Amino acid sequence: MRFPEEVFTLIDRLEEAGFEAWIVGGAVRDAYLNEQGLLKLPLHDIDLTTNAHPDQIEAVFSDCKTLDVGRRYGTIRVLWGQSVYEITSYRSEGAYQDGRHPDLLQFSDHLEEDLIRRDFTMNAMAYHPKRGLVDLFGGRADLSAGRLRAVGEARERLMEDGLRMLRAVRFSARLDLTLEMELREAILALHERVGLLSVERCLEEMTRMLEGPRPTKAMKHLNELGLLESLLP
Repeated sequence: MRFPEEVFTLIDRLEEAGFEAWIVGGAVRDAYLNEQGLLKLPLHDIDLTTNAHPDQIEAVFSDCKTLDVGRRYGTIRVLWGQSVYEITSYRSEGAYQDGRHPDLLQFSDHLEEDLIRRDFTMNAMAYHPKRGLVDLFGGRADLSAGRLRAVGEARERLMEDGLRMLRAVRFSARLDLTLEMELREAILALHERVGLLSVERCLEEMTRMLEGPRPTKAMKHLNELGLLESLLP
């Protein structure tokens, strides 16, 4: 997969310090789509995940400007060249009693524990320039089939964070994917939980839908799934 060379430099620096690091999330998804010729998407917001803890990440990049605004969630932002990269510690999470934030967050030593907490299979892939692609939940197969599927049980993923319902609609429209039946039924059952979200989070997702390549499809899904009425009663 093709990524900017400086991303591999960040990985090398972490691993030379005795840690491991992977590219993860949406950048891996989009790089895979580009590689397969399924879509041509520019890569942006390239994130790394590592078994280094926040203070250790800061130590590795002590000669760089860093921002720790996401430290409580294990994230350190590193300014490298003209870009800002988010480097996040492997983590596992407990229950989400408020439907927005985990009650318990623990750092982990294992990549698998970090990937299993993610929202959709296509976003739960990780890539390393030497070790290749890790795809534990069938993200590649789902993308090839034009399908959006949750990691594990869809209802459980949506109960953790209601914003994932809006993200599902946005991804479905942007990448022209079909919502897998279990995911669709879970959204229909839980659509009122978007009321737990802040207006700012909802507005950001709605704006990205409307500015995307298929705003009509996004609005149709919002209406069919009951989300539009919950957002705009």
